[in-house]
Amino acid sequence: MELEGKPLSFWLQELICEGSERRDLAAPLLSRFDDEFKEAVQATLSEPDFPRIEWMNQLIDFLSWMSEELRRVTLVDFNPEQIKVLGNQNFAGHRVFDASGKHLLDLPERLFEALERKGLRGTVETLLSAVAEDVPEELMAELWERWQGRGMLRVDTLATLIQHRPHYIERVGRLLGEDERAVYVLRYVGPVAAQIVPECVPTLLTWLENGHRQGEAIPALSTLTCGQEIAVEPLLKLSYSDDIWVKGAALEALGRIARCPEKVVPRLIAAFDDYQEPDSDAYWHSEHLVVTQALCAFGPAAAPAIPALMARLKTGDTIDPWVWRCLESIGEPVLPWLEELERYVDEEELADTTLEEAEATGNGFVCEATVLRLRQLRDKSTT
Repeated sequence: MELEGKPLSFWLQELICEGSERRDLAAPLLSRFDDEFKEAVQATLSEPDFPRIEWMNQLIDFLSWMSEELRRVTLVDFNPEQIKVLGNQNFAGHRVFDASGKHLLDLPERLFEALERKGLRGTVETLLSAVAEDVPEELMAELWERWQGRGMLRVDTLATLIQHRPHYIERVGRLLGEDERAVYVLRYVGPVAAQIVPECVPTLLTWLENGHRQGEAIPALSTLTCGQEIAVEPLLKLSYSDDIWVKGAALEALGRIARCPEKVVPRLIAAFDDYQEPDSDAYWHSEHLVVTQALCAFGPAAAPAIPALMARLKTGDTIDPWVWRCLESIGEPVLPWLEELERYVDEEELADTTLEEAEATGNGFVCEATVLRLRQLRDKSTT
């Protein structure tokens, strides 16, 4: 790959040089997220004449220095112009670091050093998650030891690393009830964890009866028993809890499990009236995000909820986007209500809009996206 008439290897070297002006020229060229750029960086690092190990060591040193320098100019000297310049260079450095992929695994000592630095920790964990299957067993063992010793490694990162390593999933399962992080790791691992450590599900079901552990057990069961009925009844019971947080978590979990629509859908419909979002502003301008997302998981089986949804198309003068998305997910059973939904869209504007464009626009075109999708279903059913 060439950028501004020069090979990518040139700009990679420029980014970590001592001259700020040279780094400033390289930064905008290297601030990219696309796959082509990542592949080009990895290919460049694999070139026999590129000093890969030396360069990666220098990149880690550069990012460590940059973290401290940004802190200084922000909190001590407060130089807005310098903050902007260094911020652009730092952003580019993290993009390149992220694009380096499994090459970081060649420097295990520097990797652990980077994990201890606040400015690099998140980027390193993201990179480790991306190359999880390439992590050598020796390095994995060290990462595990550090996690057990309360080292800086997020539970979701560990879950990704052990996803295809059953013996580590078994180790986490043995820690359930002893280490409060274990339940979160199993939750992120997902249904495969319940297959490898089947005793974790009965344990979590007993936690549902413990008010202090319900907050941990409910979301874990929603992923570990996804597609199974075993947790539906106890979660239905908790969906009537006086604790609004437990109630909301149970309703959300019932949607994620997405079983027993004949029992769950009526409960979700009732929740429109007996469950109030704790902070609707935090839920993308929807008054009913938890309930509508749960209903979405049932697709056409959520059809009994259509009248309740139609009564909640707007909150005051504002469209409720998740009510509309829920109607779209139910699909064909909504067609008898299509004419009423069409009153909310501008036909002239709709004529110049494709379904893909409307869906890409997000909340601003959610009515149009729903109508276009339903029209598509109507036309398909009549041909």
